[in-house]
Amino acid sequence: MTAATDNPGARMYQEFLAVHAILRRGTELVANAFERLGEGDQVSVKELIDTTQWLIDFTHHHHESEDELFWPVLHGLYPDSVAAFDTLNEEHAELDRELGGLSRAVELLSAANEAGDEQDSPAVKRAAQPGTTAARKVRDILAGHLDTEEPVVRDLFPGVPADEVDRLRTAITEGSPKSGGHLVFGLLEDPREAEGYDEILASFPLAFRSHRPQLVQMYVESKKALGLL
Repeated sequence: MTAATDNPGARMYQEFLAVHAILRRGTELVANAFERLGEGDQVSVKELIDTTQWLIDFTHHHHESEDELFWPVLHGLYPDSVAAFDTLNEEHAELDRELGGLSRAVELLSAANEAGDEQDSPAVKRAAQPGTTAARKVRDILAGHLDTEEPVVRDLFPGVPADEVDRLRTAITEGSPKSGGHLVFGLLEDPREAEGYDEILASFPLAFRSHRPQLVQMYVESKKALGLL
């Protein structure tokens, strides 16, 4: 373990980076799958709906954790950083609006799927178009937001006391989505292990880690179903 990760707050920042990798890669995955569907490639509509809904839920959870848990702690430790966090909160609001657009696109796609339309039907193709647009917006806005956020908090996390780190990690784990474990492991490792991989892996419950091989294989099957392998 590096000297940096011997510090509990710095270690949590590495976990933070790993979660950001999941978000960056997840938004890219969904945008690419919507594009493939719109182009008429073989894409499982159900798999795309499930993956996109998981991504929306995962992103909301992460940002709620920041707004309700992380930022208040950092505000208290670093009062002079308030203006920077105000900017990050504004970006969260913008991203939430775009996630709303992606949710509406999923609803359109779900309606076409429930109607029993074939993948290449006009209804599915119509639903794929707003989905592609919304997924691209979420991908691009999220990437810019994370690029802004990481330098802001990088030097602040090491000052978070160990007991606060434990409290934050427990709260995040208890509130995290319980589905999509295959996406968590797959996105952490595809195309390579993300920065912070070892740190976040160590934070996972042993029972979850023990299923890693099966979950990674599920991720591979999911990418195939999305037309991305």
